[in-house]
Amino acid sequence: MSPEFYQSHLERVSRSFAACIARLETPLRAWVGLTYLLCRILDTVEDAVWLRRESQEHSFEVFRQLIRQEISPEVESSALDGWVRGFPPTIPEGERLLLNDTGRILHDLRAAPEEIRAAIRGLVDSMAAGMRHFCTRSGREFRLSGLSEVNQYCFFVAGLVGETLSKLLQALDHSVEFRRELIVDAHRFGLFLQKINLLKDQYRDEKEGRFLVPSRAELFASLAGDARGAMKYIEAIPVAHKDYRVFCAWSLFLGLATLPFMQADGRGSDLGEVKLPREVTMQLFAQIEMWVESPRELRSQFERLLSEGGVADVTVLQNQAAADLRRSWRWVTEIYNGALSLDDLCALEQVQL
Repeated sequence: MSPEFYQSHLERVSRSFAACIARLETPLRAWVGLTYLLCRILDTVEDAVWLRRESQEHSFEVFRQLIRQEISPEVESSALDGWVRGFPPTIPEGERLLLNDTGRILHDLRAAPEEIRAAIRGLVDSMAAGMRHFCTRSGREFRLSGLSEVNQYCFFVAGLVGETLSKLLQALDHSVEFRRELIVDAHRFGLFLQKINLLKDQYRDEKEGRFLVPSRAELFASLAGDARGAMKYIEAIPVAHKDYRVFCAWSLFLGLATLPFMQADGRGSDLGEVKLPREVTMQLFAQIEMWVESPRELRSQFERLLSEGGVADVTVLQNQAAADLRRSWRWVTEIYNGALSLDDLCALEQVQL
């Protein structure tokens, strides 16, 4: 796994995550970079403007077969070439370059230790199945109907990443233990980051027929519980793994720092353009390096940013009865390949204060 190869692709598709991943030490940096690029390939399948829904479904299924090695080596090369050629010509150049290197990325996945391969394959397969569920059940428009559906969507496209990163850390250090409640919090971490993206990209998404924010005010209000779960997860990371703690804190605090731009009512301008100036981001990252040395200081700064973002004292009322909540999440268990039970999944709907 070449750090330069991974970093060049990461820089093209996500500069913020590229900087965060670069903070990790070997071999975790390579494993996380590999994981992120495979997820980014899936994002391209989901986000591309397909002329026919069946073409998108086929693309999801071929990639799942490639990940699970259900295509023999003899036909993989031609299958990959045909799969890449099948994408619409309108996808961004950085994503096109990433697709062209899918074969090399899959080779690196197969060369990784078995524990790493199993964790990443489980993530990608579940993520692809979840994305396909949401894409194929919609018509011309991709529309989520309420906060529960937003949580389920974010569970597949981001929450699963939090669970998988935990498995990668445990593969590196078998003395690390994450209780089930902390795996739920790892998912909340992913939900928080993805909801920030949904709020930022709402205007652009809706121009492309993707209506992922049923209620901006309700989605904004739900950030508090997810952020608090994310912070609990970071606080549980062993001090021996400072690089991983900093990596997670950078991602969380970068999201917190954008909260003041996330108006709860009305979209205003194109929020997809909201980005912190690079010098502000670098200053924040340097401060976090110091804050993580003091749990009390890190918690204090977290509460400050949450308050400045306007969500610290906001709650979301959960009106669903327990039986209805379980019913609404049961379908997830049919395609999710992970550690959480149905009760754990339902816990993602509960407000944390």
